Amino acid sequence: MLDREYEIMYRLENSHWWFVAKKKYIEIILDRHLKDRGGNILDVGCGTGGMVELFKRYGRVFGMDRHEAACEYSRQRNKFFLIKGDANQLPFKKGSFQLITLLDVLYHQHILEDEEVLEQIHELLAPNGFILITDSAFEFLRSTHDIAVMARHRYTLRELKAKLKSSHFFIQKSTYLFFTIFPAVVISRLLGKLNLFFFKPVIHSDLKMTNPYLNKFLAGLLSWEGSLLKHIAFPWGSSLLILGKKR
Repeated sequence: MLDREYEIMYRLENSHWWFVAKKKYIEIILDRHLKDRGGNILDVGCGTGGMVELFKRYGRVFGMDRHEAACEYSRQRNKFFLIKGDANQLPFKKGSFQLITLLDVLYHQHILEDEEVLEQIHELLAPNGFILITDSAFEFLRSTHDIAVMARHRYTLRELKAKLKSSHFFIQKSTYLFFTIFPAVVISRLLGKLNLFFFKPVIHSDLKMTNPYLNKFLAGLLSWEGSLLKHIAFPWGSSLLILGKKR
């Protein structure tokens, strides 16, 4: 991401509705599927460390990010094992982790071959270990936001599930996210495309301060959406989530 985006993320990661909802989704999935706790967890591309406190409930957390600014913010926020490194070359011992997460990482321009990253993760997982992925969905939603966060590709569930299966994972859960606000996201991104076509706007992500009342409403709405993940999967959304299990 652009450097300024890490500073914005660090300021908003504990309060902004998008991050609050994402944590809720992940918590619900892990509570349902990760029965054995206390093992090693690796957060690849941990950013500014906003997920670490949640992951500490499930095991010993290790983090890695290639960007120095992200690592520095993570160190300020949390005390955990953190290294600066590249997801294309994961420097860990085989079979070391019970859970490895790629939260909005695979889409990034610095990922050279996503399937090679998935194969590395398969080797690093202990038997019956889990991989948890969240990522951006649908190429038609590409906008200035994707430029700011240096996105290479937006996935579909079918596409990413096929990559996981070819890397020897069983799919435990797959769903789109932010289902309830998807129409609003589509309109916003299409308007952004028009703005980019006709003008030369300043490139920045969609992440910004939200009116407190709107922020509370959206966080509540998406928390309700998250509670439904215990029972159903959503057919569309601006993001996606996949939980895979090592064969």
